[in-house]
Amino acid sequence: MIIVHENRGPEKGYSGAVTDGGERGGTRVSVVIPNWNGGEMLTEVLRGLEAQEFDSFEAIVVDDGSTDGSLEHARQKCRPFRAVELERNVGFAAACNAGAEAARGELRAHRSSRTGAKGYARASIGSAPERAGLTMAEPS
Repeated sequence: MIIVHENRGPEKGYSGAVTDGGERGGTRVSVVIPNWNGGEMLTEVLRGLEAQEFDSFEAIVVDDGSTDGSLEHARQKCRPFRAVELERNVGFAAACNAGAEAARGELRAHRSSRTGAKGYARASIGSAPERAGLTMAEPS
């Protein structure tokens, strides 16, 4: 069974939901983050997304049967994001596919929860935003 839901998370300290589509009014990029027991690294990745000047994206965390509480921890510490919860660990590729199915963006980027936030955006998304007429900045 796959459960897809919107995380409402803490509103304090954040200007708006990661899933709000930004100033342009529509979600252009879906960032899919497969997570299996990612611990604090998942929170780091989401906070890296929060620091982006590029704001026309949604974050989708695909919890791949985690048992470490990383999804719940991220819900409490990060801005709202969409989540896909898988009942059991199905592996990275299947988790990416589940996230892609839930995605609403015109473009998709996949990002592991295990590699930290710095330098991710340019490496994962490449020149796709520019080709779509968008600009993006790396987190500091």
